[in-house]
Amino acid sequence: MSRRIIAKLWQSITPPNEHLPLPYLGAIALTHDSRERIRNLLPQLDILFSDVSLRAYPFEVKVNPAIEVALETAIHDQQYHANRHTLLKTTPHIITVDPKSAVPLLIDDNVQVGLSEEFFKRVNLLADVTNKLKRRKRKAHQKDLWLKLVLANSDPVTAVFESSFATINTERLPKGVSLDAAAFNDAEDFWERYIDKGDFAQSWAQYESLRQNTTNALEEFPSLLILLQALQKPDR
Repeated sequence: MSRRIIAKLWQSITPPNEHLPLPYLGAIALTHDSRERIRNLLPQLDILFSDVSLRAYPFEVKVNPAIEVALETAIHDQQYHANRHTLLKTTPHIITVDPKSAVPLLIDDNVQVGLSEEFFKRVNLLADVTNKLKRRKRKAHQKDLWLKLVLANSDPVTAVFESSFATINTERLPKGVSLDAAAFNDAEDFWERYIDKGDFAQSWAQYESLRQNTTNALEEFPSLLILLQALQKPDR
């Protein structure tokens, strides 16, 4: 069963005609030379938090296959990361494929987090909320700024306005549209997309729920500030 899980992970990051090398060894080894495959693999790790059953008709038994994992990735430190002997700091861990498991991940050679089913639930929540926040000005990304503002206790709608205001390229604004007006329109679109329910009481309840859920997610897992993009599935 462990080999089947590993093969499924491999199939999620390779073309259909590229088979897992030496499949009976049941192993995947990706180094810095396979950086893109490592980044493609990260969002697929939620499979390790699945319920697994072994079926032998007419019986079905829940099992917890064991897999040895050593994971590290570069998020910001792309240029020099491969020369930092990171593997010397990465300790292999044996985990079971189970909803209660946690997978250790070393980031940029200095931050270690535990990926879990709850962690990926928060990724999905924040990915759904931020997938339209695409403004960018120089190195400033609206999505990243929005996350920081929410973590600093700004409400989600105000955070959209402020992150838009800071990342709108004024040279590309339509003639006659001010920076304030463009940022306000972004905040209004966010309200209509994620909060507006037609009825004021329902909309306010949705607003409070969104504010609480996004703030709690970032307070519980602050590393989402740097990992959200890396852990999003391509279709989000």
